[in-house]
Amino acid sequence: RNIAVENGLNGFSLADESAMNYLHGNLAAANELYGFSISDESQDNLLHKNHSTGNVLSGFTVLDASRNLLSRNEATENGGAGFSRVSATNNNLQRNTASGNKSGGYVLTESVENELSFNMATNNEGDGFALDTSDGNKLKGNTAIGNDDDGFDFLSSDDNTIVGNTARENSSDGFSVTSSDNNLVKRNQSFDNADWGFLVDAVLGNLFDD
Repeated sequence: RNIAVENGLNGFSLADESAMNYLHGNLAAANELYGFSISDESQDNLLHKNHSTGNVLSGFTVLDASRNLLSRNEATENGGAGFSRVSATNNNLQRNTASGNKSGGYVLTESVENELSFNMATNNEGDGFALDTSDGNKLKGNTAIGNDDDGFDFLSSDDNTIVGNTARENSSDGFSVTSSDNNLVKRNQSFDNADWGFLVDAVLGNLFDD
């Protein structure tokens, strides 16, 4: 196991078109930027069962990178989101856990065609799962419990598939879809949230189905 603690930048960084690397069972804690970072067109990397905690920014970030798989990682009590995606394409997040992070569990910004499946977001400040200006993504079988804002928040994000997710005991809405068009919302569950179960605001052409 490799351990990166209290470094001035990232704990672990894959950059400059890094490809086909496997990071397993490592720890990043209290670093000044990200715990784990994949950037600069890096692709086909696998991060599995790593733990990122107490970093100043996000626990795991993918920036301008594609076709990476993050599976069974844990992000706890980071200053940013647990997992963040910016300008990321065709990445896959499976069975990860984000808990107690300061800026949400999973945050996608200007990211397209990513898949998030069977991930858990609990007790984060902000949303459990948030998509902002992110199109064509698939969210399947994810769970958001006890987050300080919405369980799932979609803002200006079109053509996403949202299937079989659960939002419970969040401090605002279970699912919020705002200024987002042509999304498929199917077989999701929302209960015991503070506000709306499903809030749909200023949208066009979304399909809510069984």
